[in-house]
Amino acid sequence: MEDIETGAEDLEDITGLVFESTKQLTGLQMLCKPSFDLFDSMNSFEAMHDKMDSRMHRASALTLKVARETGIIAPELTDNHRHALLCDLLAHFATWQEKNALLVQSLFSCIYLADRTLFENDEVLGPFVHALLFIINIYHRRMIYSSVIRDEDVNFPPQADHSYNPANDPILKHLELPELFGRLDKSAKEHPNFGAFIDFAKALLTITIWTMDNEEFVKI
Repeated sequence: MEDIETGAEDLEDITGLVFESTKQLTGLQMLCKPSFDLFDSMNSFEAMHDKMDSRMHRASALTLKVARETGIIAPELTDNHRHALLCDLLAHFATWQEKNALLVQSLFSCIYLADRTLFENDEVLGPFVHALLFIINIYHRRMIYSSVIRDEDVNFPPQADHSYNPANDPILKHLELPELFGRLDKSAKEHPNFGAFIDFAKALLTITIWTMDNEEFVKI
């Protein structure tokens, strides 16, 4: 376990300075950084809250290592696993669209998305997840450009990149849009029992590009 005192000799204890400074506060004044805003104040209220402060239970957090050792992540995906994951991802995607939860609390709470190798090359999950990521990034760009919500409301995890550019794509890597549609078509054809899921992802991707990213749709 990492020693929390590591590097302590390079830190300066300013506890006394803080307490001394508070004596000079009057009225509704407070000590804070210049950029302190509503987001920071909300986090302050959530500190040490059993439900809202995720670090409260960080010792019991489900990691990839624990998930593999306990069998939560299957050594090999079966059709039953795929069906359960597709249902789960769709439900979480809908939850995020309703903005009842952040992206990391909804879609990316699925442990299988924590490691790209778990879904990247799967003939069903691969194109399905990539389609959702493509859609999410288009949403993100439109949200930021329109100033409807702030960047932390989208809060991309490491598997996604908010600077997404179809021409230089860190998410799909070398997978371009025409190839993604090709993978979706191939998946629906070779795995007809998952056709409804794949068709849904393809339809939503097509509609999203056509309505929100028309320029890219023309390139197909």
